[in-house]
Amino acid sequence: MPKAFATLVTEISQELQDSGNTVWEAAELGIQLEDAIGEVSEYDPYVVLEVFEFENRSGTDTAGTAGSLTDTTNLQFRSTDVGKVIFNTTDRTWAIVTTYTSTSVLVLSKDIMDTGESYVVYNQGCRNVKQIYVGDVVDYVGSDHGVVSVEYPFGSTMRNFSVEGDILQVDIDSDPPSSKNTNAQVEVGVWFRKRHFVSQLTDLDGAVDLTAGYAAGLQTIHVDGLAATEVIAADQEFTVAGLRGTYKLTAATTLASNEGDITFWPPLESAIEDGDAVTFKGSTLSRKLERMVVELAAGRAAYSKAATVMVQANAAITSAASAATALALMTAKVLRQVTDAGSARTASALLDEIILEANTEIDKIAAEVALANTALDSGNALINTVTVGAGVPGNYAAEAAQRINTGKGYLETARGYLEQVRGGAENTRVLIELGASELAGAQGSFNQAVGYIQKATVELAAVDRGAEFRYWGRDKANWVLAQLERSLKPKVKRAYSKV
Repeated sequence: MPKAFATLVTEISQELQDSGNTVWEAAELGIQLEDAIGEVSEYDPYVVLEVFEFENRSGTDTAGTAGSLTDTTNLQFRSTDVGKVIFNTTDRTWAIVTTYTSTSVLVLSKDIMDTGESYVVYNQGCRNVKQIYVGDVVDYVGSDHGVVSVEYPFGSTMRNFSVEGDILQVDIDSDPPSSKNTNAQVEVGVWFRKRHFVSQLTDLDGAVDLTAGYAAGLQTIHVDGLAATEVIAADQEFTVAGLRGTYKLTAATTLASNEGDITFWPPLESAIEDGDAVTFKGSTLSRKLERMVVELAAGRAAYSKAATVMVQANAAITSAASAATALALMTAKVLRQVTDAGSARTASALLDEIILEANTEIDKIAAEVALANTALDSGNALINTVTVGAGVPGNYAAEAAQRINTGKGYLETARGYLEQVRGGAENTRVLIELGASELAGAQGSFNQAVGYIQKATVELAAVDRGAEFRYWGRDKANWVLAQLERSLKPKVKRAYSKV
């Protein structure tokens, strides 16, 4: 049984020794897995058969309606004719079918038909009846649009071929029969080299969901019985019970309540009924290729981490630069603290000088007070004695008052000095506190610088580890590619009959 997509992602994680997806997320490994599948497909592709039909209906316009082709004689038009080429063989003009109206009327991209003029129907983009349009095959690998071989009649004879763009030319001598006839041999088997795929669906079994069923030729059906809300990816292959061949989604479908519409190619080969089993293919990988894609995806994933080395290195440079900035800030703050401390010392020295001046003034006050006391004592001694001269005691009192007033002046001067001291002390305190704040800031910048340096150390360690990832991943991927190279089969050119 093929391995599921999630299982392969788990194996890649184990190969990388990262089962917990610490280094590589599961989604990241899923992308690597898809890329590895595509790369492996270039060496060992998925070869699948697709069945096409030659287009060779012809007739005559019976109405001459402008912008249309009308053929009420053959009644051979189909809803699948939209996009095909109408070639007017009478006047050698051409147009594209834009609308299917009925089995007798087609609307054309240009007005090329008139009553009685003959026409031939070619496949989309084709110029003759031996060509097939293969542009709907988009997941091919290699040259020639991925075509490996061609068989016509289908199940019978291998044919030579050539491919131009998305047109396949089958190398046969005679024109194929008219595709109008029910049993005409117009089927062509074409083998393509395609990209391998692994489905991400968890439920691969569904069923047709329409009571009336679906007619042949349709390319959209409704299915149910699947997982609740999964997405069915474009290019997902599936089969329908009772129908030949494999179908492929042309656009992704998001399921809701276990069901949804799917659009696919090629059109339904025949009618299907309600409840017919719809089985989605889980994987196209062999056991050998499963191992190859796991090894290759692991190698590519490891190598991809080497690209993060530059990111880590740049981060380390940024961290180192941030550390340098923080250290510069620390230095600046320390220098400012030194300046503030010097200013505090200068202010403190000035305070000492001012205090000395204040002391001098205070000493003067003491001298004046002493002289005032002497004058008062002299005055007191003469108060109770015979007056020697008029007003002598009063003179002594006046002298004492003068001395007191002089001392008061010295006191005011001393007070002024002391106010200066107080203001200077406050300034010194502010400078000291500012210096302390600068030192605290410098400590913070220093701690920040240490943090950046530690971060840079971790990032540089990751850079060293990145080299190990790179070498291991390179060697792993090269080993896988060498194995695939050795398994390539030689190209053989064969020539087949044109008859």
